[in-house]
Amino acid sequence: MDIKDQLNPIGLALRVMTKYASSSLPDKLGMRKESEQILEGISKQVIQVMQGSKGSKAKPSGEETAAKERAIDNDAGQTTSLLDFNYNETQQMIGEMLTDFAATVLRPAAAAANEAAQMPDSVVEAAAALELTAFTVPEALGGSSEKRSPLTSRVIIEKLAHGDMGLALGLLSSLGFANALAHWGTAYQQHHYLKAFLLPDAPKATIALNEPDIGFDILTPNTTAKKSKDGWLLNGKKCLVPMAAKAKWLLVSAADKSGVVRLFIVANDSAGLQIANNDAMGLKAAELGDVVLKNVFVSESNVLGGRELNYGQFVLGVKAAWCALSVGTAEAVLDYTRMYVNERVAFGEPISHRQAVAFMVANIAIELEAMRVLTDQAVSDLEHGRDAKRSVGLAYELASNQAMTIGNNGVQLLGGHGYTKEYPVERWYRDLRASTIVLNGLYL
Repeated sequence: MDIKDQLNPIGLALRVMTKYASSSLPDKLGMRKESEQILEGISKQVIQVMQGSKGSKAKPSGEETAAKERAIDNDAGQTTSLLDFNYNETQQMIGEMLTDFAATVLRPAAAAANEAAQMPDSVVEAAAALELTAFTVPEALGGSSEKRSPLTSRVIIEKLAHGDMGLALGLLSSLGFANALAHWGTAYQQHHYLKAFLLPDAPKATIALNEPDIGFDILTPNTTAKKSKDGWLLNGKKCLVPMAAKAKWLLVSAADKSGVVRLFIVANDSAGLQIANNDAMGLKAAELGDVVLKNVFVSESNVLGGRELNYGQFVLGVKAAWCALSVGTAEAVLDYTRMYVNERVAFGEPISHRQAVAFMVANIAIELEAMRVLTDQAVSDLEHGRDAKRSVGLAYELASNQAMTIGNNGVQLLGGHGYTKEYPVERWYRDLRASTIVLNGLYL
């Protein structure tokens, strides 16, 4: 990778963290020390990247030569490597930054956000300082993205979900919208909408796919799109839409009379659009809402990608991203329960010494690793343009089955404590429960 390619996003991250650390926000959040540590770590990453690039101009090592031979030819859509789970320096740096952000901002705010069923302003402000959507906006529009990267999105999703699944889902709603426009949007749509996400007061946006109908299939929505003069009329219902009431724009799926599914950019002030909050079992911090569309007019210019959208490919990205969300939350369950069973003493010894307890923790770790590997495979296929139907399907199936089981086992390992709101595992269980219920329709 050319040094210019590496330093563009790294420079952005360094600029963001410098701006964040020099503001009064860390003091308000009580995380001045953590912010300075993160900034120091990013600076070290930049130095390492620069030193590594200078060294590579000399004689390439055997390992570097082998890496080049395994490189992906994106234009030709061919690869000599079946598996490629390696993250570049930028992605690793983003992961480290968001790991600290999730631990110091999301995790402490999660319980109160869940109780209030609302995204705290302090979390929104702290997340805005990170400028995450800049990683999805193309460089030509002022962002830092040269091309759409499912691997980068996967890192962001998993690390945020490790802090809290509901807060992550709410924060990621705008990122998912921006990602879709960056990949499929027309020149008009990218210029008109994407540039807004680079502003200090960037608007909120979301994706509305899920529907309340029994047997709903994300590939065949019941929401209809009827052709009219200069546009379309949308009719139908959407449910469990993250940040629905606060989103300025919604990306809504609907099928025309021939069954072709399109995505429509709908403004929140459109005539005939009704939005109401939904007090769901979990994911409360994401402020889930129900959306009703009654003859909502959408102009032809706001049909995502015009007639070029590959809706099936879009759905594969939806499922792979949800898998990453489940992996991050399941890892939080493992980390917490492992700490708990080692510290909880009964009959003179830690309960982790009991075989049944140790085996249950081990099973969580095994299933989590399987989820992670299959998710890595799916996202790698999407990243490099390979046929991802099988890999995404396998990752999706395992995540939908095992995420809830991991949450249930987390509650079981804490016993009576696991059933109380004093400990976070009951919240994680309720959040992970969504993976078997709304996975067929939920976005990202």
